[in-house]
Amino acid sequence: MPFIPHIEDDIRAMLAASGVRTMGDLHALKAQGILGGLALTQDYPELGDARLVCATETKHDENLERYTGNLRRILGRRFRPAPCGLQP
Repeated sequence: MPFIPHIEDDIRAMLAASGVRTMGDLHALKAQGILGGLALTQDYPELGDARLVCATETKHDENLERYTGNLRRILGRRFRPAPCGLQP
């Protein structure tokens, strides 16, 4: 079962915009009970901070939505501005 195209493009765009931080992302997904992929950096340093993600026919749409939803939330934190202690 392939990714739904708009989800794949959405995740790819967020990863590109936020900068890849594979190990941090994988740890955050693991905290949610999700095996988020395999970090490839140690075995394939020429790929940079890359990850391998696989979804087989045993995964249902709900599994993919949970994965992408959590990854969006994790990546979205990088776009939030830091809180400002100054009051207008």
